[in-house]
Amino acid sequence: VLTPDMIRTSQAIMFMTGYLTPSNRAMYWEVREDTSNSFVIRAMSRDTFKKIIRFTYFVDSDKPDENDRFWKVRPLFDQVNETAKKYVKPTELVSVDEAMVKYYGPHPLKQYIRGKPTPFGYKIWVLATSAGQLLACQPYAGAKTMLPDYGLGMGPNVVFGLIKQFGLEPGTKAVCDNLFTSVDLLDHLGEMKMGVVGTIRQNR
Repeated sequence: VLTPDMIRTSQAIMFMTGYLTPSNRAMYWEVREDTSNSFVIRAMSRDTFKKIIRFTYFVDSDKPDENDRFWKVRPLFDQVNETAKKYVKPTELVSVDEAMVKYYGPHPLKQYIRGKPTPFGYKIWVLATSAGQLLACQPYAGAKTMLPDYGLGMGPNVVFGLIKQFGLEPGTKAVCDNLFTSVDLLDHLGEMKMGVVGTIRQNR
């Protein structure tokens, strides 16, 4: 019988893979000392975990959203963003950059970024505090990325969009690299009494 505690436990194991990342989750249940995890073994059996994850859905799979390429996991991103607004205190300096969620399987949204520690996976636009706490994020889905088009170009749109999404206050300074920086972005954030620290390309 599936219980709410079993669902919470399976999600806790999934969250743990974010900082203890085996090449295969089944390694948590191995008898080898260098791969097994006593917390996971005591919490749930491997077969129970696999069954729960296999049948875990966050939306009605029979009702796709044609305008959202991440519709199957959109509730997760919405929850993360709403929780950040409630509990994370912004710092004067915030950072905007891309993050990669590792994935090597076939998928049309999988990205490859040369030179990154995680070159293959899903690209996520991230706004974070100077301490590394997440303030806002959006998964990259090409033209269907769920950020408004402010006419600034892709990178600057991300900065402006994430800042508007979280609702940062005047006095904040965004730190970003040349993918995100442009003169138009400086003008737009300047009107909101915000600053930008970053490098800029000559064609911007």
